[in-house]
Amino acid sequence: MNLRQEKVGKSPDSLEGLIKDAVRHIEDLDFDPRVRLAYQTIWRQLLAYGRGQAFSKSLLKRFMVFKGVRGSEGSPFFDEGNRRSPTWQALIFLWRFEAGIDLSPNGEEKQKEIPEYFGKLLRDFENHCIKHRRNHKSSARNKKCHARMFLSFLSSRVGWKIDVLQPFHLAEFIQSYSYLEVRSLATLVSDLRMFLRYLWMAGVLGKDFSQALPKIRSQVDARIPQIWEGKELVRILAEVDRGSAVGKRDYAILLLACRLGLRSIDIRKLQLENLNWAQSRIELVQSKTGDPLLLPLTSDVGNAIIDYLENGRPKSCYREVFLRAAPPHQPITGASALTVIFNRYRKRAGLSAEKIATQGLHSLRHTLASQMLERNTPLETIASVLGHRSTESTRIYMKLDIVALRSASLDPDAIPTQEA
Repeated sequence: MNLRQEKVGKSPDSLEGLIKDAVRHIEDLDFDPRVRLAYQTIWRQLLAYGRGQAFSKSLLKRFMVFKGVRGSEGSPFFDEGNRRSPTWQALIFLWRFEAGIDLSPNGEEKQKEIPEYFGKLLRDFENHCIKHRRNHKSSARNKKCHARMFLSFLSSRVGWKIDVLQPFHLAEFIQSYSYLEVRSLATLVSDLRMFLRYLWMAGVLGKDFSQALPKIRSQVDARIPQIWEGKELVRILAEVDRGSAVGKRDYAILLLACRLGLRSIDIRKLQLENLNWAQSRIELVQSKTGDPLLLPLTSDVGNAIIDYLENGRPKSCYREVFLRAAPPHQPITGASALTVIFNRYRKRAGLSAEKIATQGLHSLRHTLASQMLERNTPLETIASVLGHRSTESTRIYMKLDIVALRSASLDPDAIPTQEA
């Protein structure tokens, strides 16, 4: 039964009716009064914005742009990047409430205690992904998470029993996540397909239900990378106070991203041993792919790192190059920490993030690729620098209008040094 019908009877079709139902529902749940007030405030704003319109994903996306939470209507809305936004939380709650999904106060499906049998099943599946599918640990962990989501959903229908699984259960599960962007939904279905095939191979299921899942096609290069112009990068880097310890660190981080195209996670995990000063190169194993990567340690990047190591980096036993500025000076671990650093200087430079709403520091990687392509650098070379396993991942940059992206080359010497 639909949650709205179960709670309040007949469900009105209007946006106003939906919001009234949702308000009554959260009053019945154990919500923090401040959260309840925040949700109601955002819903009232949504009602004023969309009065007369039907409730839809498109309406919510436009409202997010209006609220300034999303930079452009083409960027993801329901994905991980927006989760901390109160607006995101209020709208995702409303979306799932309308779909009739049982919710907890944070807008997510209620987390269920999982029986030990199923816990072991998930752990074995994760190990299978690592050992036999050669997945990176983080990828295997994500697959296990998606598998747990499915088992939790199934338990709400039939209890903790896997042998009663039917194809319609799979359809209901996928429908409950229809709010996801196509690429995210395709990943969820792909991971579920792998889990179901594993259950069949392990003898847990007597039938290969993976064949009952729909194929969701998502083009890897469906979205064109958004980049910065050279003069914009100069403005961003000019905002860094290279006379301070924090500035020396941040400047080196930004140069690693915009000059060498290193991923954020590889910058955070970069260790002193990865810096081969004798041969002027960086040698590391990429966190995303597990593949080795060799990059030239150019003079500008090398000088910035040396300046930080000698004059800005706290004394520490840690081997990571970049440490937190505040005691106890631990390595930078937060997944979004470097994007926060980048956005600090981007905002100081007076540049809008609209065109790179969900990219953050990664936009510097896109920018480097486009600059190399503009200089007629072969795709194989660009793929090598970016650490792509094949040129297929790099071909997305062929969609960029190179002529329109003509920009001044980045000259670090042209960037003024601020006084400490």
